[in-house]
Amino acid sequence: MFVWKKPIKSMIYLEDVNINELTKYKINSVSDIGKVDEITNMLPGIISRTGTGLVWNNEANVQVGYSYYGGNKIELKRLERYWKDNREKILLFNATTYLILIPNVQKVTIALDVPYKQKFEVTRKDLEKFYGNDLNEYFTNTSLWEKEVLKETINSSHKLKPFFKLIK
Repeated sequence: MFVWKKPIKSMIYLEDVNINELTKYKINSVSDIGKVDEITNMLPGIISRTGTGLVWNNEANVQVGYSYYGGNKIELKRLERYWKDNREKILLFNATTYLILIPNVQKVTIALDVPYKQKFEVTRKDLEKFYGNDLNEYFTNTSLWEKEVLKETINSSHKLKPFFKLIK
């Protein structure tokens, strides 16, 4: 199942994310694509999203696609800079958010075509090992989510680089 994006007028940066607002979108099952799409609309990168999909292969997986050419009105140079400066942060934060807010999702795949093709896949197990916590703890303790995930990890290049080397 795949949902095409609605036009979005502006970019969302990590600084714009409100963790408490995101928790309102927690769902029990990935089977509600409309709810998954609502989560996607709250995350960085939405300006370039081409679609959100669900895949069932013995386990629930979320797939999201991003492209520069998603029909938006923002200048191409500005969009290229947005992704160049924020790509790894957006990938890790968005994947983490899906896995926190949708407990039965086991893997997140993000396909990028911005400006080169790249596929990013991460599992619940990968992230729990990386953060050293069960991801459900972050949902029940949003201050921990904000502190450990957003401030101490996503905004730390010395933590981001090793993570991306591990999952390649």
